[in-house]
Amino acid sequence: MPLGSRLHCDAGFDQMMPRVSTDGKPAASRARGGSAGRLYTRTASMYIGSGCANVADAGTYPAPTSRFLAGAPTMIVIPIRISGTSTFARRVATQHKVVAAMLVGAVATAGCGHRIRAAPPDMRPDAAVPNTLTAAERADGWTLLFDGHTLQGWRGLGYATIPPQWTVVDGTIRKTATNGAVQADGQPLEGGDLLTDKTYGDFELSWDWKVTPGANSGVKYNVSEKLSMSVPPTHAAKGFEYQMLDDDLHPDGKLPNHRAGALYDLIAPNALKQLHPVGAWNSSRIVFVGNHGEHWLNGQKIVEFDLGTPQMNAALAASKYHTMPWFATRRRGHIVLQDHDDEVYFRNIKIREIDNDRR
Repeated sequence: MPLGSRLHCDAGFDQMMPRVSTDGKPAASRARGGSAGRLYTRTASMYIGSGCANVADAGTYPAPTSRFLAGAPTMIVIPIRISGTSTFARRVATQHKVVAAMLVGAVATAGCGHRIRAAPPDMRPDAAVPNTLTAAERADGWTLLFDGHTLQGWRGLGYATIPPQWTVVDGTIRKTATNGAVQADGQPLEGGDLLTDKTYGDFELSWDWKVTPGANSGVKYNVSEKLSMSVPPTHAAKGFEYQMLDDDLHPDGKLPNHRAGALYDLIAPNALKQLHPVGAWNSSRIVFVGNHGEHWLNGQKIVEFDLGTPQMNAALAASKYHTMPWFATRRRGHIVLQDHDDEVYFRNIKIREIDNDRR
């Protein structure tokens, strides 16, 4: 029977255990924070994928399903404890593959009429826990901008405190719809954006977001608080914006460079864009290094730009920002969550500073 199995350390440890492929040889794996021959002791679990029709690929985890009859991979957990050098651990991992094969064989001989519960997504060792960092992320230099409980590290733009429309609800940052007076583009007359205390130069930012029907919001970057307050609305950021939108119901959805994922009013997302339905979580990423920028949505790069190019200069000249000569000047700036009067949600906000640039 085809077999996919994997050894994996408990979440939070700095050593990834070797995976075991179908031929019994350790598959490629990554080690962080350690070196060959380092002595360690870790508790691990082995996952064996098997099924009547489809099987998990060697070295991967079972799919999140619970119906063995449908050919879904099943999960058998073999608690083991390995002590010794990483070289020794690889030998032990290979030996445990034999035990795993025997157990999977027993499942197979029992027949496909048995239903065995597969590993749900939140029980798999690689499942992301909202508003936390994995060991790999910590090693790569990522930090949390939202801890899931408080708005520590944030304040209102132009304020020393948090505007009342921003709250923490069930591990998310919730922007409540205020239904107040707005200007022509739908923004509150005074604004109410939430910005980081810190500023950032070159960085990679990731977060999850979802909107309510007809909602509009965004994440802004390269933002100067002082310059933003010089142009109405005085508490709304003026900076590059990753647009968050209900493309179908909001009027901005009619304009390509105003749709979700766009570099707002400048560059429309490309054909790789895959937007999840309203009410479902989307995962986004911004890369901003030197004069180069990227927008990613649900694993796809959908916008790419370079400041100072003829294409970007033309886009700026045709945009609402053409009256702000300082708008596209590269700077260390705040990260901003936009108040566009609608109800939206944010979580898993993480940033990785790429250098120590002090613009």
